[in-house]
Amino acid sequence: MSSYSTAPPRPVVRIAAVVSNGCNPDPRVLREAKWLVEDGHDVTIHAFDRSENLLPEQMINGINIVRHRVGITPYGNYLRTLLGLHKFRKKVAKEIQGYDVLHCHDADTLSLANNFSGTTVFDMHDLHHSWVMMGNPSSSLRKIAAWRMKKTMLRNAKKATIVITSSQGFTDWLLGHGIHSTPIENRPKNQGKIKDNNIFTVGYFGRIREPESFDLLF
Repeated sequence: MSSYSTAPPRPVVRIAAVVSNGCNPDPRVLREAKWLVEDGHDVTIHAFDRSENLLPEQMINGINIVRHRVGITPYGNYLRTLLGLHKFRKKVAKEIQGYDVLHCHDADTLSLANNFSGTTVFDMHDLHHSWVMMGNPSSSLRKIAAWRMKKTMLRNAKKATIVITSSQGFTDWLLGHGIHSTPIENRPKNQGKIKDNNIFTVGYFGRIREPESFDLLF
């Protein structure tokens, strides 16, 4: 007599992930979506095609990517970025209703969770409010804007069902504000050891979008 499982199949969860770049690619966003697809779930990534030069839709490893266009929104222009993000979120908000889970990548998509009835995940990649300071760190207006962004992010993060971060440092920072989270780091499981040469060294792995940040180190 052959044995077989009588356990009912696991339900497929419909997950909408939202990211404010074109996901062309965004390794963290795609990697996490791939894990979910491999676990049998249905994942659609809603991305922001700021330059309007990417494929409107794309399927990668079973992940459906939908890229939204709301007008050219260049990086570095603070006011145009704010307006573009507002239009992007407004457009996406109409399309994510009916999903089971909303996965918000970074603070600039987190407000979508306020009007979502299902499970919400806040994936904190960085300290989003610090970006507004890069153009002019001594600007009083930018300091006020950063303070408001930080306050809004913390308020919305407390409403999320699940919070994950990209580093233990961010998890510790959130805990200091009364928010519990789980770190899922952007690094290989196995890490090699760098030889100590007694010289001050800065190590960086990733894309450099704003070289000015590194100029401050030297």
